[in-house]
Amino acid sequence: MLLRILADENLAYEVIAALRGAGHDLVWASELAPRSPDEHWLDLGEAERRLVLTNDKDFGDLIFKSRATSTVGVILLRLGDMKDVDQAELVESALAKDRTWYGQFTVITEVRIRQARLPDLKL
Repeated sequence: MLLRILADENLAYEVIAALRGAGHDLVWASELAPRSPDEHWLDLGEAERRLVLTNDKDFGDLIFKSRATSTVGVILLRLGDMKDVDQAELVESALAKDRTWYGQFTVITEVRIRQARLPDLKL
């Protein structure tokens, strides 16, 4: 399944290129408005119905602690010091899996994928 993705600026170019090459409809924060606050990206993801793809754990805090609304979904990459080309391969492979990505807070690590349903609360 091809996904609509808003990629945070903290992602490596190799990940962006791999996902675009796989046919995903991806916009990259680095090309839109670098250094914008995380809330901006949640709002834009919501407005454009795009999954937010990031390395930034602050998105989890915004959603689960501050109760920011994201009904579309967030995918958090926790890949440590993995080389950019290896990250690209792993992320492309993970997103090709038959899963429900929308409406979920997903964490992708080197060894597994964890998901939690997103809360429906607003700040």
